[in-house]
Amino acid sequence: MATTALLSAAGRRLSRCSGSTSTIVWHELRGQHKLTIDGCSPSEKKPWNWSVTSKAFEAAGYRWKITYYPNGAGLIHDDYISLYLGFYGYSGQTEQLDFKFTLLDQAGNPVPKHSRSKKGCIFHRDRWWWSQGFHDFIRWEDLVASGCLKDNRFAVQCDIAVIKCRAEKNEGGGDNVATPARVVVPPPDLHRHLSNLLCKKQGTDVEIRVGGEATFDAHGWLLAARSPVFDAELVAATKEKVPGGGGGGGGRVRRRIEIQDMEPKVFKVMLHFMYTDALPEMVEHEAVAMAQGLLAAAHSLHHDIRKASP
Repeated sequence: MATTALLSAAGRRLSRCSGSTSTIVWHELRGQHKLTIDGCSPSEKKPWNWSVTSKAFEAAGYRWKITYYPNGAGLIHDDYISLYLGFYGYSGQTEQLDFKFTLLDQAGNPVPKHSRSKKGCIFHRDRWWWSQGFHDFIRWEDLVASGCLKDNRFAVQCDIAVIKCRAEKNEGGGDNVATPARVVVPPPDLHRHLSNLLCKKQGTDVEIRVGGEATFDAHGWLLAARSPVFDAELVAATKEKVPGGGGGGGGRVRRRIEIQDMEPKVFKVMLHFMYTDALPEMVEHEAVAMAQGLLAAAHSLHHDIRKASP
């Protein structure tokens, strides 16, 4: 009973001490666009509430358009220029937006006196077209007096900031739990190293005589791992000590294996596959001609080569 009570108390203590953490991350995406109104005198003759909309542009991660009313968006603002920023597309979620229109001087510099801004605007994911702006951005007489209108042309700059947030859950408990760093693992290249090992014949300890015609040097540990037939053959293979030189190196024990009923060229391809899991490069007619022999070789060595491709 005492032990049970002690364990129960310890469990309650651990339960009270355990916890988890989460983080809300805020960040801003910023963008800027310059809109030029060229040949604006004829537009003064348009009625109020007449407008023209710019081409869509990318800024702060979304697509936007600017709508220009040369004689106001409302009857009481017919002596003003009205400007509206429109969100064009689906955001995928509800977002918060700050934006600002600023008149530019002839050198392309912002004129703070003629700047209007909105903060905390919300545009929604389920609305294809959303817009907000200013009925009374600037009077025509103020535009002329500013000196920014030249050769029947003026420009405004639109600054956009989308405020985004995301919630993150930290794994484990405690207030100081760090999010594990992601490790980028390069693609495997073991097959390349094994291919080099076969070509250079470094550390080979097996000599394989095929069809009484050709011999091949290989590594016993790899053959045993890749083929149960080779594994059994190597146990019973004849061993001899090499005095020096050759692929085996001085003083090394080498084993000899005989393989009959197989063409050396087929075995050479098969050996390459056992080291690299891939067939060597061959022209199409060679691959077709050798396919039957390779399947027979794989069958005799209990090695699956059916998924290989040159």
